[in-house]
Amino acid sequence: MSKPDWNDAPDWAEWLAAYGPDGYWVWYEAEPSWMSGGWWYSYSGEWLMDKRFPTLGADSEYSLERRP
Repeated sequence: MSKPDWNDAPDWAEWLAAYGPDGYWVWYEAEPSWMSGGWWYSYSGEWLMDKRFPTLGADSEYSLERRP
């Protein structure tokens, strides 16, 4: 599988981002910040690493998107 569709998102999720090129996609309730270590982090709200969807080489830094 690849990037999830918004139909797969939890009801509370407003943001989606890749967690590393060999990781998984992560749903976020609040807008996450890009960390210098190379991942997205949210200081508030829920988040969920969705292991149904590997990132398959996605560029994490440019992967953040808001719910349409």
